Amino acid sequence: MKRNLFFKILVPAGMITLSSCVKDSLDPVDPSVPESTVQTMDELEIPSAFDFTTSSSLTINISDDEDGVRYTLLVDGANVFNGFSNAGNLSGLVTIPSAAENYVLIRTAVGGSEEFVISESGDSITFQYN
Repeated sequence: MKRNLFFKILVPAGMITLSSCVKDSLDPVDPSVPESTVQTMDELEIPSAFDFTTSSSLTINISDDEDGVRYTLLVDGANVFNGFSNAGNLSGLVTIPSAAENYVLIRTAVGGSEEFVISESGDSITFQYN
């Protein structure tokens, strides 16, 4: 009886499990894209102007007439800098992704918060609040 159950239920179930969910082929080949002739990394040709850099340094300089104001810098939505103004100044150096596009500076004081969209300015941000 047990042997009969094995052949009737478990063997077919095992065959179905092993034969299901298999693609007939891998990704289809696009005939308009020529096949690469590069076989090794030594044969790979990289343009001399290609930039491999994935991060860059950003200098932050903030002038504020009020002491103890908190500043937060968001780069593409990620918090990369927090600091408090002291004697009217705040500065720092942070590392950000080279592909960063959106800079938002948040000023938080006793009276509330303000957001400032900063246009990209290379490797530094200078902000003055009066």
